[in-house]
Amino acid sequence: MLISILKVITHSDPKVFAPMNRAVATSALSHQSVEVRECAVRAYEYWEDPTLFIDLQMRPLQPDWLEEYKQLVISEGTGGA
Repeated sequence: MLISILKVITHSDPKVFAPMNRAVATSALSHQSVEVRECAVRAYEYWEDPTLFIDLQMRPLQPDWLEEYKQLVISEGTGGA
């Protein structure tokens, strides 16, 4: 159910559901399911808003591949900074 909700907000204009979309995605970064955490990172990637990346930067993610994906999203979203 949570993955479905994340998919809806991921593919919607982030301003339409703000600030609830950010709250849901941020909470999902701590979920026990790796699929839910991955979907949350994907939401930030699709939103393409570097001002929201603070949510990602403040949370280390497991497994390692998900942390690498998160870092890639942040790097690409900030122009490699």
